[in-house]
Amino acid sequence: MYTKGHFRRKRKTFPENVLFRYVKRQAGTFFPNKCVAFLDNSLYNGRMDDTKLKISGKWLTIITILYLYLPIFLFLFTWIKWYFAAVATALILPAVIRMVRDYVKGTQQELNIGTGMCCAVVILILVFSYYMGYTGGAPQNADWNKHNAILHDLTTRKWPVYYETRENSMLTYYIAQYLVPSLFGKLCGSFSVTQWTLYLWNAIGLLLVVLHLFRAVRAQDWKKQLGTLAVFFFFGGMLPIAQQILSALFRISIGAQYDYFHFLNVNGYFLQYRSNLVSMRWVFPQCIVPWLVMLILTEHRQKIEHYAALIIPVMLFGILPMIGLFVFAAVYVCSLLISTKGDSKVWKRLFSPWNIMTLCSLGVVLLLYFGGNIFSDKPKEIGLQLVRYGGKNIWIYLVFCLFMYGIYALCIYRRNLHDVMFWTAVVSLTVIPFFHMGSWNDFCMGVSIPAMFYLMIKLLCFLWERAEAVRTGMVKGALIVCLFIGAIYPLGELYQIIADDRIRERQAMDMDFSMQPYADRFRNDIGYDMQYNYYTYDIEDDIFVQYLARKKKH
Repeated sequence: MYTKGHFRRKRKTFPENVLFRYVKRQAGTFFPNKCVAFLDNSLYNGRMDDTKLKISGKWLTIITILYLYLPIFLFLFTWIKWYFAAVATALILPAVIRMVRDYVKGTQQELNIGTGMCCAVVILILVFSYYMGYTGGAPQNADWNKHNAILHDLTTRKWPVYYETRENSMLTYYIAQYLVPSLFGKLCGSFSVTQWTLYLWNAIGLLLVVLHLFRAVRAQDWKKQLGTLAVFFFFGGMLPIAQQILSALFRISIGAQYDYFHFLNVNGYFLQYRSNLVSMRWVFPQCIVPWLVMLILTEHRQKIEHYAALIIPVMLFGILPMIGLFVFAAVYVCSLLISTKGDSKVWKRLFSPWNIMTLCSLGVVLLLYFGGNIFSDKPKEIGLQLVRYGGKNIWIYLVFCLFMYGIYALCIYRRNLHDVMFWTAVVSLTVIPFFHMGSWNDFCMGVSIPAMFYLMIKLLCFLWERAEAVRTGMVKGALIVCLFIGAIYPLGELYQIIADDRIRERQAMDMDFSMQPYADRFRNDIGYDMQYNYYTYDIEDDIFVQYLARKKKH
C-alpha cells in the first residue's frame, strides 16, 4: 500500500524527471554519451540544486562588455584607416575601462545556480540555437537568405565590402553580430567555419542574456530559473486573440501563422511587436546585444555618465533597437533632472568626459558610416511615415495595443507606479504604432524590442514575488494564462521547425551567396527594401568612403 509520503515524494521529483527526459532526449542528438550520463546523475536523481555554482555579477558584467565591444574594435581596425581607428580607440578605450570599473563597483549580487540546472541551461540554449538556424542545419526562414549572403560576403571579400554592378556601392548594414564569425571563417577559408562560429557566438550571447535575466528577476532556485528560461524563449503578445477579435470586427479571415513570422495585417495596417523567438530566428543581430544592454541599463540606470559608451555601440547591431534604448535613457535623465530640480551635478554627469569622448569618436564614425545610407534619396514608400487610424480602423490600433502589451501592463502597474522605465516602456509601445517605415514596417518591429523585453523583465519580477494577498495570486494566475496564449505562435513555429528538420542536412540557400546582385538601383524586378536597405550608393561623394574607409584593393 502506498503511503502519504510516497505520493509527496513523487510530486516533488516529477518536474525534475520531466525536464530530465526532455533535456536527455535533445542532448542525445547533439552531445556525447558522457554529457547525457552527467545529466542522468544531476537531473534525474533530483539534484538540481545540490551543488551550487556562484557566478560573480562582476565577471558577468565584464564578459558582457567584452561581447559588446569586440565587434566594435574589429570594425574600427578593418573598415576604417588605421590612424583613424587608433585615434578612435584612444578615446573609446578609457571610457569603456571606466564604465566597466564603475559597473563592477555597483554589482554586488551573485547568481546562485545548481550544477545540474547550469548544465541544462547551456544544453537547452545550444539546442535552441540550432533550431534557430544558426548552423545552417535546421530549416531557415526567408531572412536567412540575407544573413547568409552577408556572412558569405564578409567571409570571402576584403573589408570594407564594396560592390560593382552598374554603379559602385559599399555594404552598409548592422554587421556587428556577423563580424567575429566572419573573421574566423575568413582565417580558415571556410564558410562552414563562419556558420558554426556564428552558432557558438550567438549561443554565448543568449547564455549571457539568460544569466543576466536570472539576476535581474532574482531567480535563485531552479524552479524560478526554469520558468524564467521558458518565458524568455516564448514570450510574446497575445496576437491570436487580437486576430480573432479583428476578424469578427472587420468580417475578414485571418489564418493562424504557426510557421511564419507573426504580425497583424488588416486594411493595409501592418503591425508587429516581435516575440522573442521571432527576434532570435529572424533578426538575431538586432536583438541579442540590445537585450544585454537593456539588462545592464536596468541594473545601472543611475550611472548616466556612461550612457554613451553603453548605448552608442548598439548602433552597429541595430539602429532601431538603439533608438528604443535611447528613449529609455533620455526619459530617465529627464526624470532625474526634474527630481533634482536641474542640479548641476546631474548635468556634469550627463556631459561627463566619458560620454563626450565616446560620442566624438565612435558616435561620429558610426554616424558617418550609416549616413551614406540613411540620408540618401530613397522611394517614399520605404521612408518614415506617420500612420493615421481613421474611422473604424482605430479598433486595429486599440486591439493591437491591448493584447500585445496592454493586459500585461495592467497586471503589474500597481507594482511599478514609481518605476520611470516601466512607464517609458508602456508609453513607447503606445506611440510606436503611429509610425511606419520600410516595406514590412521595420520601425514598429525594431524600436519596440527594448520596451517589450523590459516589460517581460517586470512580469517575471512580479511572478517570482511572494503573493501576500489572494488578489495577487489571482492576478498571477491570470498573467500565466496570458503568457501561455502569447506563447502559442512561438511554440507553433518551433514545432514546425523541429518537424521539418533533417539533422545533418544543409539547407538550400538563395541569393547566390552574395548581396552584390541586389546592389543596383536600376533593377525593377526586386523590392525597394533589397535595393536600398543594405548599401551606400554614390560612394564617390560619400564622406565615410572617401576619407575614413579603407580603399578597395584591386
